[in-house]
Amino acid sequence: MNLIKNLSYRIYALAVCFVTLICSAIATGVVLYNFEAIAAPVLTVDSMSYNAHQSIDAFRMSQYYAQGRVGMALVPGRPFLGRGVPMVDIPQTGAEETPAISDEELDELRINSYESVLTGHRRNAIQRTIRSTIVILVSLSLFFIHWRLVKRSNQLDG
Repeated sequence: MNLIKNLSYRIYALAVCFVTLICSAIATGVVLYNFEAIAAPVLTVDSMSYNAHQSIDAFRMSQYYAQGRVGMALVPGRPFLGRGVPMVDIPQTGAEETPAISDEELDELRINSYESVLTGHRRNAIQRTIRSTIVILVSLSLFFIHWRLVKRSNQLDG
């Protein structure tokens, strides 16, 4: 009876060790990717955001220009709302009555918006790194506890 208990005990401990190693391996891959996102967010930011900021025309047609809100436009020097892009209410008027923004102002807004996107992406990568590091620490602590139990079980049999 003791052998059966010991065998099931070992199988449980080894199964926990196996699962924690898999979790640690996956979390380590996530951490490495996030380090890249922190160091060079331009390489890991999503394609839609990247492409929307590559030219004035692409920016003008993107969600970043009006943030998907009718009657809203980006205006330099205004308070930050939404995604951290300066915005102000424009009265609901026809398209021909909407105040025009010069290409120079629009280019400045595009650059500021792009920097905001990269800063947000970098911040998200830092948050994911913290979460994944916690997963690694918990997984490794469980691994070492259960690995010791397996070794102790082997010593009792041997």
